[in-house]
Amino acid sequence: MGSHSLQGLTCRDAGIVGTVSTPQFLDGLRTVLSKTADIVGQISANSVWSPQPGSLGDAELKNNEFGPQGAWGELPVRTAYEVARMGVEAAAEYARALEVMLTVGRPSLVPETLARGSLEMAAATSWLLQEDIGPRRRVCRLQLVRMKSAIELERAVNELGVSNADAAYGETPDQVRATSQALGLAPFAGPGASTCESETWPGYTKRAKALLDDWGDKGAYTLYSGTAHAELYALWRSFSQIGATPPGRQPTFGLVQDPTGLHRATHVVLLAMIAPLERASFLFGWHGDSPPGADLSSTIDRVNLDMDRLLPRPI
Repeated sequence: MGSHSLQGLTCRDAGIVGTVSTPQFLDGLRTVLSKTADIVGQISANSVWSPQPGSLGDAELKNNEFGPQGAWGELPVRTAYEVARMGVEAAAEYARALEVMLTVGRPSLVPETLARGSLEMAAATSWLLQEDIGPRRRVCRLQLVRMKSAIELERAVNELGVSNADAAYGETPDQVRATSQALGLAPFAGPGASTCESETWPGYTKRAKALLDDWGDKGAYTLYSGTAHAELYALWRSFSQIGATPPGRQPTFGLVQDPTGLHRATHVVLLAMIAPLERASFLFGWHGDSPPGADLSSTIDRVNLDMDRLLPRPI
């Protein structure tokens, strides 16, 4: 991503040091999720989500792109910005869902699955918000997102035995192609219409890993994908031997509380909200000395302090 004008979330490591998630610990995680989701909701509001004059995003809105029907104007680029804004709002919903789940001390199995979903949302949104690609490449990325969605929807309705020819359930591939043609973009190419001019659909895994590599969280996507896919290694991490083993009997294993796993899952869900917003701050010219950049900067500082304070410590 280049040098950050705002400090990124720090991901610290710790071994599992206990089996009990105290009410104070869970209250602390819920509070940081709630406060952060509230700020993210304010920043992603329609009235705030716009480039500052003189920013890269402002220059994109003033683009000189033309298609068969004339000048693009702001609409194609603003549509990409709006899709990204919706992704940020959705990431905040993951945080609110995790907040509800943390009412009792439970294993990290389900929170990790939730964290993986939030990573997918953050990766998609951050890819759309990359700050140095210009208006044409950004709209190509938007068209690739739309085409991928249309193809997946077509596959789903076909399996259900229903028709989406009238676009009752969402865009069709032909509609996406027509939009690209009207904008003067080159026809989609590659397997599964995966290329639009210089842009290529990166795939889910590559896109998510790229985001996490930027933030120093290597391995998190693979780990949480294992949980979502019910891999044995991921399932096994949620179990531990419970009680003493009677002579001649096999040990008994059961689900156990995992405060470190809950802390890590919370960290990932927080990152899923903040990473796209930091991309937006570069693109939209949100500096750290005035809103909304100042709000984002202070939120990151608070999250770092709170998550460090809540990190399970060796005892």
